[in-house]
Amino acid sequence: MFGVGLTLPLPEALWNLMTLGVGGYIAGQTAERGISTWQSGQVAREQAKAQQGIYQQIPKQCYSHIS
Repeated sequence: MFGVGLTLPLPEALWNLMTLGVGGYIAGQTAERGISTWQSGQVAREQAKAQQGIYQQIPKQCYSHIS
């Protein structure tokens, strides 16, 4: 790439460790983002349920005189 041939002699064990570390980091970030998205959906769902519950719990006689 870019016409520069740079190679570093690394022992195979070190290369494997670096590969595993980068792969673990990427997997961790992906999982964290997925869990965050899932939790946001759960919170929104619970808020919608709670809001529906509030309106369902108000007895009709409390607001029947408004109309």
